[in-house]
Amino acid sequence: MKVDETVRESLISALREHVRRFSKKMNDMIDKMHEAKTVEEIMRIKRDMLKEWVREMPTKVEDCYFCVLYDFATDNVEGCGDCPYGKHHGICTERGSDYDRILNLRDELIRAIHELYYSGEEYEPF
Repeated sequence: MKVDETVRESLISALREHVRRFSKKMNDMIDKMHEAKTVEEIMRIKRDMLKEWVREMPTKVEDCYFCVLYDFATDNVEGCGDCPYGKHHGICTERGSDYDRILNLRDELIRAIHELYYSGEEYEPF
């Protein structure tokens, strides 16, 4: 399949904007970490940073070549049945599709980070 230049440019533009917003969020969190007074505060910020890192994976319709190509961003999911990606991986919005599985694993990782990375314990100096 040949690349549609308009779609490519739209996708790249959306991804660049996504990275710009993401970078600002990360820098803001690092700035908060710089101002932290306790190790526990640093750990909480870092935990939140890790969760945000995973949450912000570019998985929205504007980040997908095929969604942009077929204009699915306008909630035109009726055409998803003709999507070339969907033919190989299942329709993204359907339960059990590869995309759905990826999103579920993303959510599972976010929960694991929240529960396991730092849960409010206090650290004693050693």
